[in-house]
Amino acid sequence: MTIHSNGAPGERGALRDAAYWLSVEDYIMRVMQKADNVRYLLMWRVTPCVVFGKNQIAEAEIDLAEAVRQNVGVTRRFSGGGAVYLDPGAIQYAVFQPHAAGGGGDAMKAAREDVASSLADVLRGFGVAAEATGRNDISAGGAKISGISQLVRGGWLNTHGTLLYDTDLNALSTLLKPDTEKFTSKAVQSVRRRVTNVKPLLPERHRSLAADAFAMLFEDAVREGAKAQGQPFADIILNSADYTAIEKIRTDIYANPEYTYRASPPYTYRSGRRFPQGRVEIFAEVKGGLVASCAIRGDFIGSSPVERLESALFGVPFNVAGFSVALDEATVTDCLGGISKEEFMSMVFQNDGVFPT
Repeated sequence: MTIHSNGAPGERGALRDAAYWLSVEDYIMRVMQKADNVRYLLMWRVTPCVVFGKNQIAEAEIDLAEAVRQNVGVTRRFSGGGAVYLDPGAIQYAVFQPHAAGGGGDAMKAAREDVASSLADVLRGFGVAAEATGRNDISAGGAKISGISQLVRGGWLNTHGTLLYDTDLNALSTLLKPDTEKFTSKAVQSVRRRVTNVKPLLPERHRSLAADAFAMLFEDAVREGAKAQGQPFADIILNSADYTAIEKIRTDIYANPEYTYRASPPYTYRSGRRFPQGRVEIFAEVKGGLVASCAIRGDFIGSSPVERLESALFGVPFNVAGFSVALDEATVTDCLGGISKEEFMSMVFQNDGVFPT
């Protein structure tokens, strides 16, 4: 991470909690000036924490009692995607680039593929047989070593993710609840077997590198690679006033239990399904045949806030005809990361849902 400052916290190599670094990412998207072809890179490491997606439900994804027992923090991020376990052995990265209004899913997909392929190239330079796989993964040795999520805000596209370098995979497996649908579709049996660390995959000459040392080498290589491609990363320059604002974001949002553990949505009808783009669930409170409230949750990665889709369903007759009239294709695909209107309505109405007894 290259942050120039006047001695405020956040210098390269600093180990802080995830709430702090998510606040730094948030702040960059709020205040950094946008210009054509200007990109920023942020890399950071954290104290032990589970970070889960904006549209997920904490207790459904995380063993919260085990997190307390292990003294592991829990933080909700501002982007979609799934839950991840972070510790000092993991390296977080974020690439910020200008995003034109209406850029939508195609621009996000292109950026995601570019970041994944660039990072895989760098890892291959260290002797790791890494490759971009799936919708948002980097894999090596038949297992996932990195997952990517994205967010569009204020004209910025943030493509960020986690690289498992020397993470405690036993802690990961005890803290994250398995998604049986995902594992069945991928023909694997557990969180632990689906992921691996980079460190044991390195050639012997690099295998003794601690996470902090590798993180610096890795960042330098990413920056050099971008420069060689004619797309160098600009420096992020922050002052003491910036850090004060970042700390306020941390206190108000990412370290705020009300944001992290927001109440599960009330519902009289619930339905869900896993698509190639991620799992989607709907929690609908239906009164008098109309949608009185609606919450859509999952690990999908949309280019538009899911609240846009939820608002479109408010007051709509809870039937196929009502949803068909109320929803347009662009709203559904933008909010759900490429899942179509037809697929969404099939999930809601075709024998997937249940009314609680």
